[in-house]
Amino acid sequence: EPAWDADLFRKDVQCLGAHVSFLYWTVDTPGLDYAVQMQNPAGRDNADGLSPSYIQGNIQNAGYNMDPGVRLALSYYRAPRNWEVWGQYTRLTARCSNHAGKPSEGPVFLTGTWPQVTPLPLSGAHSYIHMNYNVFDLLVDRNFHPNDHLRLRMLGGAMVAWIDQNWFVKYTDSSNNNTNIQNFWRFIGAGLQAGIMVDWFWTTDIYVTAVFSSGALMGSYVNNSKVQFNTQTPVQDSHYSKILPAMTMRAMFGPSWQINFTNWFWIIFFFNIFFFFF
Repeated sequence: EPAWDADLFRKDVQCLGAHVSFLYWTVDTPGLDYAVQMQNPAGRDNADGLSPSYIQGNIQNAGYNMDPGVRLALSYYRAPRNWEVWGQYTRLTARCSNHAGKPSEGPVFLTGTWPQVTPLPLSGAHSYIHMNYNVFDLLVDRNFHPNDHLRLRMLGGAMVAWIDQNWFVKYTDSSNNNTNIQNFWRFIGAGLQAGIMVDWFWTTDIYVTAVFSSGALMGSYVNNSKVQFNTQTPVQDSHYSKILPAMTMRAMFGPSWQINFTNWFWIIFFFNIFFFFF
């Protein structure tokens, strides 16, 4: 147990730091349905039998798996003036593959939710999705020490983001004809962010650490969609681009393990949440 007046945060020691974070993440995004797999024959809206039929079944969605990522950073703490500068790069990627087949029995079908030009009923639908997330931050923070067991850091700075997603959907009919669909979007933008970081000593090198930051970016958004029958000339090739704002939010809260040595220290933190939305 450190002494009650121990310099837990080395506030008077100038320091050059290197930081590596291992991130294990997934992506949650709407609008990724690619097929409807019927569970019952098409029904009627009411008992008179004259209303249009409708599909009864389960929507198949392209989800993401859990995937690894990394954040690399360098920092410089200027003592005794209590300010710090950070440069950090975050690289995350996520991917997933899904497949849906036609129900095996009865007058039930597999229906695609994207345009399809296969002449016969579908026998299968395959989805593959892949996202890249790249963010560079240049931050400056000001350190405050209300007491020997608490450190507050007010931070602000600039950020640059490059984010893209590729989504491939293939519909196959009973004669092995294919409709191939590729959806691609990309956002490249820059902006500003601000936030707060807290380290609160509890006991024996165990701290509670919390970070909250939010930012706003402006950038170029591009969305392309292409539909091909087998490998022939595309039957659809659309392009959309616009300058759009984007918001980002980062939240961290949980225990950390922090140890000071004579010439260096380490911090191990256990929990991270990111939000990035248009």
